[in-house]
Amino acid sequence: LPLMLYVFVDYTNSDQRDLRHGFFNLACLVMLKLVESMSMRHWYFAARRSGMRIRSALMVAAYRKQLKLSSLGRKRHSSGEIVNYIAIDAYRMGEFLWWFHSGWSATLQLLLSTTVLFGVVGAGAFPGLILLLFCGLLNVPFAKRLQNCQTQFMIAQDKRLRSTSEILNSMKVIKLQSWEEEFKKQIESCRDDEFKWLAKA
Repeated sequence: LPLMLYVFVDYTNSDQRDLRHGFFNLACLVMLKLVESMSMRHWYFAARRSGMRIRSALMVAAYRKQLKLSSLGRKRHSSGEIVNYIAIDAYRMGEFLWWFHSGWSATLQLLLSTTVLFGVVGAGAFPGLILLLFCGLLNVPFAKRLQNCQTQFMIAQDKRLRSTSEILNSMKVIKLQSWEEEFKKQIESCRDDEFKWLAKA
C-alpha cells in the first residue's frame, strides 16, 4: 500500500496524465486494500479461535487436576493460586498466539516500511528513524514498571483469594467467636492493596 500511494503521488505530479493509467492504479489500490482487510480479519479470527480453544482446554485440565489433588497438593497450592491458574494463566496462554503473531508481523512490517522509506526518501529518512528508536528506548523503563505492577497485583490478588477461602472454610468458628468485623477488615485491606497495584498498572 505505501508503494501504491507513492505511485498515486507520482501520477498526480506528472504533467502527462493517462486516464486509463489512473483508473488502473485506483483498481489496484482497492484490490490491495480488500486483500489486506480480508487477510487481517481471517488472521484475527483464526488466532482468537485457537486462543479460545487453548484457554478452554487449560481451564478444564486445571479444574480436573484440582479435583484430584491430594491433601499434600492442596497444602502446596492454595485456592487463590488455583483460581489464578484457571482464570489468569489460562487466559494468558490463550492470548499468546495473538501476541506472538502480532510481534513478528509488526517487526516485519517495520523492516519493510523502513526499507521503502529509505528507497523513496533516501538519507532524509535518518532523522525519523532516529526519533523512532529514541521513542522505543523511552518505552523500556515504562514497560518494566508495568510488568512489576502486574506482578505485584497478581500477588495481592492471590493473597486476597487465599484469605477469602480460609475465612469461608472457617465460617462456623468465626460466627461462633463473633470475629466477622475483624476478618472483614482483613479482606478489605487485601482488596485495597489489590486496587492500589491495579491503579498503578
